[in-house]
Amino acid sequence: MPAAYYDFKATPEERSFGEQMVHIAASLFERFSQISGIAPVKSAVPKTITKEFPIEWLNQSFDYVIQVLPKLTEDQLSKTRFKVDFEGRPGPEINGRDMIMNIFVHVAHHRAQCEVYLLLKGITPPEYTFSDAYSSRSVRAGSMRIARSEGCQQARRATPPTIRKAATSVSGSCGLTP
Repeated sequence: MPAAYYDFKATPEERSFGEQMVHIAASLFERFSQISGIAPVKSAVPKTITKEFPIEWLNQSFDYVIQVLPKLTEDQLSKTRFKVDFEGRPGPEINGRDMIMNIFVHVAHHRAQCEVYLLLKGITPPEYTFSDAYSSRSVRAGSMRIARSEGCQQARRATPPTIRKAATSVSGSCGLTP
């Protein structure tokens, strides 16, 4: 999305494109902090969301997830401790493993919303594909290139395959680069 459209909203009630991107990063910081008990290192949210900040925060949030994910214990993954009650939509208490899957679905949901924003501005959304998590190839996502460093490969090897595939397909600076 061009920088000039980061304040674009599909309807007045919705988040702007930039706010959607910040929301994705914030949810990763919040939920993985709750699961792991490890506080993220992140920049403060500015009053005005420009293109640079969401990209920075997305990179920070995905780097944080890639750092924390391999360190999760079986107890952290299986312990029931998350009451799911999103704005009056109550659900059951879920464990850490289910919350991880919930958050990856959440990321995909908001990414899809942002694709609609792009289409409304006449921009063709970038294509993306899932690839073998052990591959040394990069995933192309339109103008974004998700590069895979040796550190990322080590993180993937220590992570269960389904989560690894989701994490490396949506990646951060392991890496999201504009």
